[in-house]
Amino acid sequence: MDKERLLLRIFTGVLRCQLCKADYSIQSPSLSVLIDADRIYERLLRSQTFNEYWFKRKELEPLLRHLKLIEGNLDDIVEAQRESHDDLKVEMYLNYTNPKVMKTLDKRMQLLNIKMSETFTTQHMFDHVTAEGYAEMMKEYYVLYWTLYDDDNKERVFSCNFECADYIFLDDVLHIVRQHTIIAEEMRELARTDPWRSYWSASKDNVFGKPAIALTEEQRLLIGYSRMYDNIFSSPECPPDEVVNNDYVLDGWMIHMNRERDKLRDEKGQTKTIGKKHVGAGEVFFPADSQIDLDKINKLNSVQSTIVKKQRDIVLKNKGVLKEAELPDVKQNIQLQRNRGAFNRGK
Repeated sequence: MDKERLLLRIFTGVLRCQLCKADYSIQSPSLSVLIDADRIYERLLRSQTFNEYWFKRKELEPLLRHLKLIEGNLDDIVEAQRESHDDLKVEMYLNYTNPKVMKTLDKRMQLLNIKMSETFTTQHMFDHVTAEGYAEMMKEYYVLYWTLYDDDNKERVFSCNFECADYIFLDDVLHIVRQHTIIAEEMRELARTDPWRSYWSASKDNVFGKPAIALTEEQRLLIGYSRMYDNIFSSPECPPDEVVNNDYVLDGWMIHMNRERDKLRDEKGQTKTIGKKHVGAGEVFFPADSQIDLDKINKLNSVQSTIVKKQRDIVLKNKGVLKEAELPDVKQNIQLQRNRGAFNRGK
């Protein structure tokens, strides 16, 4: 990665590219161009004629299931993969000092990333035939129509009305823009290392010399990541460089710390809700007047209690009615007590 070149591009807000042996520059769009592009998007989606001939994204999910490209609800699949991604990052943080385990976790992460990429591709494979997909494409075309310059004469490529622009040419340029997108890994490396850190340290209040509303998307992202690393470096529990320099491991550290804080807050809330005399009790019953109340009550359970509750629900669903001593967790506790008693008698 050429850090100097990327920083120059971010500072200037200009992306230079070549197409058909000609050199072009893509300038940062003005606020008025962005507003007009958004109006085009909204106008297309509101158009009755437009909507008669285009699918909506939400209408394509049954088609994806019919083609056996997905199983189940797509939103649930994406959320489950995101949770698995977070859990795996935490595993990597907890085991980052163990090379053998990390090798296995790296392979699992690669496979999960491939799976998530496939899901994303499936999710958006028919965007080009949806109303939202077409409107988004026209919005991007409009921005390029106003910001694309010929490097030879330093003038805008298009002087005609937007409706008369060469959309095939704009699509080729858009493809190049997407190929040159600065990915998150590159942006994070820029944010935590020199030469950017020296620029950032010298002028954190206004490093790009313009108001926040005038910042490009890349400039906003770089500032956001820089502040994230500032918070990490200033934390009393700041992890070692080995963690900071590995994006997955560092994400795992942040997720782990957040979960520990949530756990501590929940434990304090649990004590306040059920009262000190009930802390540690096997079971405490609360009436619930609504689904919201039920969700709040369920959150009072620890991870172990949630597992026990699910096990009981499965057994009760299959068996119908059971005595307390026949519940799986109770049977396990009784067996453990018997084993301890036998062990103690044998001493």
